[in-house]
Amino acid sequence: MAKAKVKLQLLQNYLDYPDRYMLIFEHAWKVFPDYTTLGDFNFGWDAGLIGKNRPYFCECWCADGVTILTYFIVREGIEAYSIKDIEEMLSRERIVWYVGPREHDTSVTIVTDSCGNEFYSISIIVSDDCGPYIAGGEIHSFELLNEFNNNRVGKGE
Repeated sequence: MAKAKVKLQLLQNYLDYPDRYMLIFEHAWKVFPDYTTLGDFNFGWDAGLIGKNRPYFCECWCADGVTILTYFIVREGIEAYSIKDIEEMLSRERIVWYVGPREHDTSVTIVTDSCGNEFYSISIIVSDDCGPYIAGGEIHSFELLNEFNNNRVGKGE
């Protein structure tokens, strides 16, 4: 829980000092239900920085017995990155990295937020019936994030 509070402080710093950071995906500001409209289960979240000013937001979810981490990172300045470049960046920053055999490929798509900003949506299979494939991937309960966002909305932010 202490680590989650540090992550919430990062989000608050982002709100307080937006000129210090690149964009963060808008999902960081929403309240997450336990289940999506597709029936996928939402486990948790994470947020952090790549380098000094590139925030990421991560969602952990489960569908059909497969646990997945999806990272959202603004494309600005890294538009030409390949999937391998993205994997190496996440590993170099000690955010998430592969261990053992590679049973699944990293999925990278481009998504656009409600303001038209482009982000990489990077989905990595954490585990399935054959076991775990990655290390890292710190995840926190949505409880504190949802409380943070509900309070923020209540304050008119």
